[in-house]
Amino acid sequence: MSTRAYLAVSRDHLRSLASDGVLRREGTVAFVSESDDEEDETDAAASAADWAEQEDGEALVVVADLDDPEDPAEDVPLTRIACFLVGDELAWYAVQELDSLP
Repeated sequence: MSTRAYLAVSRDHLRSLASDGVLRREGTVAFVSESDDEEDETDAAASAADWAEQEDGEALVVVADLDDPEDPAEDVPLTRIACFLVGDELAWYAVQELDSLP
């Protein structure tokens, strides 16, 4: 069973994902919602965005379904990514928009 995770990432992670079709988890941090409640999911996404912004100066979040969010060795194929959240407002972008993210 997979778990929805909100991964704080850098531009380098996104470039690698675009070229390889796989998100390497090294250097990412996963945040998981406390429940299926929309407010808890929003909190997890915001926590990931805050972390990414503090570490890399930009709020970039990959939303993905992971087998084990606590396992940084679990790389994520593009097929397991649900969407991207970008910027202070966490604007939503489809997976197909990876190459054109702001």
